[in-house]
Amino acid sequence: MTESFPPGGGGFPQPDQYSEMPQPGGRQETGGPSRTPRSEIGPAVSANRKKEPVLLLDLSTSMDWGAADENGPDYPDPGSRRAIVIGALHGLVRALEDEDSEAAAEQAEGSDERGGIMAHGFANGHVEIGDLNSSNLERRLNSIQWGGRTYIIPAWKAALSDYDEEFGDRDPDEQPVMEVLVLTDGEADDWMEFEPVLEKATAKRVFVVAIVGSGPKHDATLRAYQEGARKNQAQDKFGKSHVNVVSFDSVTDPDEIAADLVTLVV
Repeated sequence: MTESFPPGGGGFPQPDQYSEMPQPGGRQETGGPSRTPRSEIGPAVSANRKKEPVLLLDLSTSMDWGAADENGPDYPDPGSRRAIVIGALHGLVRALEDEDSEAAAEQAEGSDERGGIMAHGFANGHVEIGDLNSSNLERRLNSIQWGGRTYIIPAWKAALSDYDEEFGDRDPDEQPVMEVLVLTDGEADDWMEFEPVLEKATAKRVFVVAIVGSGPKHDATLRAYQEGARKNQAQDKFGKSHVNVVSFDSVTDPDEIAADLVTLVV
């Protein structure tokens, strides 16, 4: 099924322009009371480390609801979670596609099917999205199947398998950090299976969890992921956390979300 794709994303800065944008703390901040302050948002992985970004994208039915009011107009309304996340992905992908350590080799034959950020969707099950880059983004997002519940484990296992297939035979010192960005609006139905995955995050496997939406369900999801981050930090012998949880409570501006995600992941 082909979805209609809402306008947006065309005016995002190019990757080299992000460096000229004001940094968190100096930029306008919108959103609700549990929105993570922009002054507290920084890189999840240091800039001098080689990274392999992976996106786990929530495709569940609730992503069609309003970002600031779940009883507001559903997708394709521009204020819906789905429309806002898709808009933010335009800015994020533009900044991230050069972070793919294998992009040049993958696109050597002129195909835009590979290279960029590898994306996996999750709802009732795993949805293979593939590499997202500036050339194929709209086409692939237009073909995504949305709707269902929120089972993240199948998508996580697929992402881990992809990473192991691409980098597993390399010397550990030569393997890039697996940087996993989870874009979601609700606690996973298989949370009891996914929480231990977060607890075992390491400096070589880092998670960034970005939570959109609003209201009690958003706040419950935020608390659950924050607890996973706390447990991860507690088991690290140096007391470091490798799970970064960011709330975009009631934020409806995709530019703002994209800029914060770029700060976290690039």
